[in-house]
Amino acid sequence: MNRKRFLIDLLATGCFVATSMLVPTVGYAQADPKVQKAMAALKAETSKLGAPKIDGMEAVSGKDASALYFDKTKVNNNFEIVDAVTKEHGGTATLFAKTGDEFVRVSTNVPKPDNTPVSKAGAIVYATVEGRPGKYAVLAGDPLTYRSTGVAWSGVTTMYGNDDNGSGTASGRRFDENEFTCAHKTLPFGTRLAVTKGSKSVIVTVTDRGPYTPGRMLDLTRRAGRYLGIDGVGTVKVEIVKPVR
Repeated sequence: MNRKRFLIDLLATGCFVATSMLVPTVGYAQADPKVQKAMAALKAETSKLGAPKIDGMEAVSGKDASALYFDKTKVNNNFEIVDAVTKEHGGTATLFAKTGDEFVRVSTNVPKPDNTPVSKAGAIVYATVEGRPGKYAVLAGDPLTYRSTGVAWSGVTTMYGNDDNGSGTASGRRFDENEFTCAHKTLPFGTRLAVTKGSKSVIVTVTDRGPYTPGRMLDLTRRAGRYLGIDGVGTVKVEIVKPVR
């Protein structure tokens, strides 16, 4: 069966959103209630954020692309919306931004030409750390309660590059930029870290080694870094936590 993409809406700002399903024919897909619901859901989720606009540039998978915002939320390399729609309705979802004479995918879970698999990462939910205020972002299916080990520090973190998605890691796990994972030089694989920047916190799992640039202590997935508001490099607070069984 062929993968068909269906246009939801063409926006005057130079962007559009699309979903696709695995279907036998175009005619069937257009009439398929699942496709219609997915299209409506993606349009509704972007509309909740606010009016779309193009402001500046941000590369996606090594390709120059216009930076697409919905109100103040930049969606380049941000997969929360497309993943949530796919999790609920299946298929794939994509946000495009007009860059020059073409539309470039700025947020998508369509597999790459090299067959890098579509992310299985879940939607963001929130956990607590016993004795700590606030909420900690985790992915659906992760534990929702943690305890502190009392081991904490601050330092500089970076994010993995766009081309790392789908590659292997030192732990043997395939790297998925949509998960909440990180690289650390020495901590055991599987260690959970509560990473905080300003008012936002996320719990990530150590699955790789690095970074090897002097003065930097973590490499975060792009999804984790974007959630914290990091644009390339940022200073964060880190604490080792353990799930409460």
